[in-house]
Amino acid sequence: MLRRMIRVVVWIGCLSFAACSLFEEEVPPEEEARQFYEQGVNMLQKGEAKQAVEFLTKAVALDKNNGEYLLRQGVALQKSGQIGQAVMAMSRSLELLPEQAEPLMHLGDLYVEMDKNKQAAGYFRKAFLKDQNNPEILKKLTQMHISMKDFASAMKDFASARRGLKKLRLLLPGDVGIVVLQANVLMEQGRTEDAQRKLQEAVALAPDNLEVHLALGRQLAASHKFDAAVQEFEIALGLRSGDLGTMLALGESYLKLNRAQDAEKQFRAVLEKDSGKVRAHVGLGRALLLTGKLNDAMSTIENAITMNPRFMPAHLALGELYLRQGQEDDAITSLKRARDMNPGRAEPRIRLAQLYRGKGHLSDAISELEVVLMYRPKNSAVKRMLAMLYAENGTSLSTAMEYVEEQLEQSGVDFEMLKVKARILMNKRRFDKALGLADEALDIAPDDSELLELRAEILDTRRKYKKKSSRKKKRKKKRSGIEIIRY
Repeated sequence: MLRRMIRVVVWIGCLSFAACSLFEEEVPPEEEARQFYEQGVNMLQKGEAKQAVEFLTKAVALDKNNGEYLLRQGVALQKSGQIGQAVMAMSRSLELLPEQAEPLMHLGDLYVEMDKNKQAAGYFRKAFLKDQNNPEILKKLTQMHISMKDFASAMKDFASARRGLKKLRLLLPGDVGIVVLQANVLMEQGRTEDAQRKLQEAVALAPDNLEVHLALGRQLAASHKFDAAVQEFEIALGLRSGDLGTMLALGESYLKLNRAQDAEKQFRAVLEKDSGKVRAHVGLGRALLLTGKLNDAMSTIENAITMNPRFMPAHLALGELYLRQGQEDDAITSLKRARDMNPGRAEPRIRLAQLYRGKGHLSDAISELEVVLMYRPKNSAVKRMLAMLYAENGTSLSTAMEYVEEQLEQSGVDFEMLKVKARILMNKRRFDKALGLADEALDIAPDDSELLELRAEILDTRRKYKKKSSRKKKRKKKRSGIEIIRY
């Protein structure tokens, strides 16, 4: 009997313990969501975007109306390349957190990545209105104003950029990031050397600052000084190993130097860390194109377009690939699509102009470059190309001469521009001056075949013009009045 009672007591105790354990292990949904959220944020900080998406999606499923969870989910989706879903998550977060600036700031970042600067600037402006003393928002908004390519509002944006810089200097006196923005303003004004000088001074003052080395590298790359740009990007990577933005910039500079294998290595390293980086897929496609792996390049670039159909550089790369394959019509279609996605970007229009010129469609080429010059009126390379096209087409000769004189003033002896100048003079029927210029150039380069052909063309055009003029003089003018017939 005693044994039976002991067994009953033990059995009841076990049941009670199990019930208590079960009760203790049961976690409320809100707490479980918080745990998933913290794990997701931790994964984001480690750069593990896919795992972050998994955890944060679970958190949102348990707490659908938590704006913070949705915002971090959107950031993770963006980093994993799921742009459409990122937009939806961040937009929902904004609905739930209407008074906060952070969702607006992240939406601005997302639209920058999508190459939609107008929409990005709109979100940064709204964020700034909610938190006018937040220097990070002001920096982003100021950069948008600097880089805005909307010709109609260019001056307004530039004035806003200057105001932003002024306020930043008050909020963050001595902050090196302001120097970077000032250099960007100088670059947009066409004062390339001044911009680089300012950044070099900043590097001397803050040699361990990643942001300055990265900015200097980008400025050097924009000035086509790719060897120097690579050095700056490599220093930046040394300061922060594994920084994806620096790795991408370094890979793109390698591409410009035709260092395809180095570029491929960088882009693959980026994709190992974040497979959703569309920019890295495009860079890898370009690297494969350079090494002649056309099928791999095509599948890589098409994958990038599938991931983000509105990513302009992917369509630009596809156009280059079609050109390599000899499919000019497909190339033009892709380049037009890239141009229409961002009308202010110079690269698609310049590439189209080069193609049109090769096909003899000079008027179309001129139209593309004139639009580029509207957005970037100080672009010396575009003026150079336009001067050539005007001279070949025999139109806008005064403007062409103005551009030629600018180029000659900058570089001194420039055979290409001397040829263009001689052709302009020929088209203006100033044959003696055109011949004199050609002969002057031939004294320096007597074996230049293009100069010899141009000289022959000037002589032939002069001969034809003189012959035509003499025929006109020989024509009898019709007499007016009464004709008297004498017998």
